[in-house]
Amino acid sequence: MSMTIKLLQDNGFECVRQYGSHMIFENKKTNRRIAVPYYSKELPKGTQKRMLKDAGL
Repeated sequence: MSMTIKLLQDNGFECVRQYGSHMIFENKKTNRRIAVPYYSKELPKGTQKRMLKDAGL
């Protein structure tokens, strides 16, 4: 499991569905949704930073 997914789950996000190679996470408290690419290798740092910023972390 990637660090990004672990960090999202630790902060209240849960996977609501998976569409192809992307997992959709949702936080019910903040009503935010994040699409996370789920590949065998780690995501580029810029992509990780943008997803965490969009998640409010």
